Amino acid sequence: MKRLICAFLAVAMMASLLGAALAASGTVRTTGNVWLRTGPGLGYRKITALSKGTKLTYLGKTSVDDRGVKWYRVRHDGTKGWVSSRYSKLSGASSESYVDDEPEVTHTPKPTATPEPTPTPTPIPTPEASPLPDLSASSEEDIFANVPASLPTAMPAETVPEAVELSSWYLKNLEEAAAALELGTYQVDNTSETPVMYSNEVLLISGRDVVEHFRVTGEGYAIFGVTVGMDMESAAAAMTAAGLARTDNILGASFRHYAAPDAPVNVMGFDSFINIVADADGKVSELSWSVYTV
Repeated sequence: MKRLICAFLAVAMMASLLGAALAASGTVRTTGNVWLRTGPGLGYRKITALSKGTKLTYLGKTSVDDRGVKWYRVRHDGTKGWVSSRYSKLSGASSESYVDDEPEVTHTPKPTATPEPTPTPTPIPTPEASPLPDLSASSEEDIFANVPASLPTAMPAETVPEAVELSSWYLKNLEEAAAALELGTYQVDNTSETPVMYSNEVLLISGRDVVEHFRVTGEGYAIFGVTVGMDMESAAAAMTAAGLARTDNILGASFRHYAAPDAPVNVMGFDSFINIVADADGKVSELSWSVYTV
């Protein structure tokens, strides 16, 4: 009888270990460019950048941050860390475990300096209207006495201002760029990879200390000569001529920017990417440029 009980317990233990192994087995594949971090949240230290389509080993642990976003515990090339479910997909395993018995080292983001208040612009005085001519004269000769003999057949064409080129501001000081581009709206979003933001109705730039992201949704600005409203064929040709590598996506086209000496990250020789979104007519409707990982 004792032998039977021992055998039963051994089988139960083996089943438990097998169940745990099956629960921990699984694969996480990245669906976008993402950081592997030391802990389950944006406040944890970045370990390495993972490109889209990277296959990771799921370690059977899932956590949820204060924004309600799931994070998976994974292993990549022998390194353990956490990856966000917003940019990855788990397959072949359950993700219901929220317990982690391994200590994590948190990273406290450095404080962002409070910007100086934007001065209130001085209103431009409205010019006084010129008095209307007196048309009470009794004869045509008096009324048309000062009309020139010939009038111009067409008004001169209005000069279209050249779009402000943004490429020279990438990775430059964020506050200096905002002042130079006359961006008056300011906000901080500590849940974002690029929390400090300056914007107007058309342009948004953001980052921590330097410009890490642009978003253009209207006229007045260009990225490597490409502007909103340009046809996609011309836009792609301009990006290619600037030396950027093209990778198409479902919304339009993406172009990889080669890593600069002061790049915050280098993934396969690239530090950032530029997305061009097209509308139904094949025209550029939006431009965005950001560091390669999110």
